[in-house]
Amino acid sequence: MSYWSSDMENNYPIPRNILDNYDVAGLMGKMAKADWYYDYSDDYQVWKKGDAAIKGIKEDLRQLSKLENGVYAANYLWDAYVPLYSVGKPEFLLQEINTNLSFQNTTTMIENNYDYLSKQIKFTGFGEDHKETLKQKMTEGQPDFMLTHKQDFGTDNTVATLQFKKSEETGMYFFNRYNLMLQNKQHPDAIKQTFYINPKEDNTTLKEAYNLMGGRAVHKELANKEGEKYKAWIQLDFKETDKHGNYVTKQFHQNYGYDLQTVLAKHPIKELASESEKSRLMESLERGNRQSVTLEINGKEQKVFIEAAPQFKSLNFYESSGQRLRSDKLYESNSQEQSEKQERRQNQKQNAGDDDGESETGQKKNEA
Repeated sequence: MSYWSSDMENNYPIPRNILDNYDVAGLMGKMAKADWYYDYSDDYQVWKKGDAAIKGIKEDLRQLSKLENGVYAANYLWDAYVPLYSVGKPEFLLQEINTNLSFQNTTTMIENNYDYLSKQIKFTGFGEDHKETLKQKMTEGQPDFMLTHKQDFGTDNTVATLQFKKSEETGMYFFNRYNLMLQNKQHPDAIKQTFYINPKEDNTTLKEAYNLMGGRAVHKELANKEGEKYKAWIQLDFKETDKHGNYVTKQFHQNYGYDLQTVLAKHPIKELASESEKSRLMESLERGNRQSVTLEINGKEQKVFIEAAPQFKSLNFYESSGQRLRSDKLYESNSQEQSEKQERRQNQKQNAGDDDGESETGQKKNEA
């Protein structure tokens, strides 16, 4: 038995009668821009805006479902635009097509949720050691739970607390944020920062978060309130905190004028000669890493560490010990050393010439 009436065209998922009598394009536009993960936001204004938008979309779908073939068109749109593990499908859609979840389907859904979270934890930089604890916590069914991750970067110590929340609508768990604490020589009293997770965005990984808390800048793809993507360098401002106690994030957009490739080209960096090494260097710097490079100054190679400094449209230089280097002094020192070498060689040549002159004069006196 076909669920579609004679008005349904086999080569298009939306029935012709609906295309002619309903603003499907307008509804698709709303669904494309909606924040389907609003339910796990801690920002009330974001939650309020998202909740209102989703309620409006559900009402539009309800009206659509009243048309001939409307239920199936509404289900098609829902499946096409609503991300997995976000907002649960409205009951009127489930009931109309008689697809109430069975125990087997529920079990599958939980397993998929676990697999999804496991991968999300891994790709955010927390590895695969939390799988068993994650499964245990999910099985307990608590409304929220936390996982703890400890990791050292050299002599710097970090402790991350990963926070998960259960959706009241779907029963699915979301990894919505993690709190990171950093303790090192610069910060003997640990500092902390909260990093939020959004499946629709380029989230901050553990290593990037560590770099940000170390004062370095990270290049990320971000989204504005309208969902439009843009790229910017971000850096924490340790002089200012928001109402939640987090350090304010400074952004340096593309229009700010910091071009990493152009800045690197101003320095005699040996690795820039190879396209593959240059690409790896830029990717590492964009993740906020302090990267080792070789400077070639006056025919001499010198190993230093560099990091991106978008605010000042430059690079920061360091010795292997971590001591900050001024680039002008670095080049000045090498230039002075080269000048001294040239002067010594010139003096040696001059002295040698004087000796030859004295020897020749003495020889002429003897002949006389």
